[in-house]
Amino acid sequence: MAEKTRKTAEIATFATADLAQSGHGAVLVAVPAGKTRARLATFVVDTQCLGIRKVTLSELPLPTLLNQGLAALHAIPVAPSMARSIVEGSAAYAKKLGFPPPSNYAAAIAYFGETPAAPAAPFQFGKNGSPHYAQQPGDSDEFAENVIQKLNLKLGPKNFTYELEATAEQWVDGEEAEDSGEFGDSGGEDGEE
Repeated sequence: MAEKTRKTAEIATFATADLAQSGHGAVLVAVPAGKTRARLATFVVDTQCLGIRKVTLSELPLPTLLNQGLAALHAIPVAPSMARSIVEGSAAYAKKLGFPPPSNYAAAIAYFGETPAAPAAPFQFGKNGSPHYAQQPGDSDEFAENVIQKLNLKLGPKNFTYELEATAEQWVDGEEAEDSGEFGDSGGEDGEE
């Protein structure tokens, strides 16, 4: 019950400094837990495709949060309404693509309390006007292939882009930019450009 009545002034919100440019990072919501501690909801965000990749709920001493946690993430303060807009916008964008948020998403959103979302996020979701999956450290090849297959089924092969971390290949419009035979249709004609 206390979560729903929390005022905006009682929370502090932060985001990874390069989130708007890179499309990947974190949004953090800290709420007081006594005089020297904070409860923290951390959203690992992919604004280009997968939305909310992971949610972590924790409690930390304030010095640890301020001196280590925020510095390690290169997080900067953002307005609570903007933080909520980024989180909810990313989740909504990904849900349309078939990627729902983690099961603890609703519990983490409650950390925002009464804070309304800003009218718009400070950037467009996707990349260059379409969904873009970029394989991140920790994404297995099987996970990456499943994401690409899901996007292909939902949107068609020419309506999204992706890149794989392991081979650093750029995938354009659902097709390989260079011929590696790893994903995609290997039955194309030689010499086709």
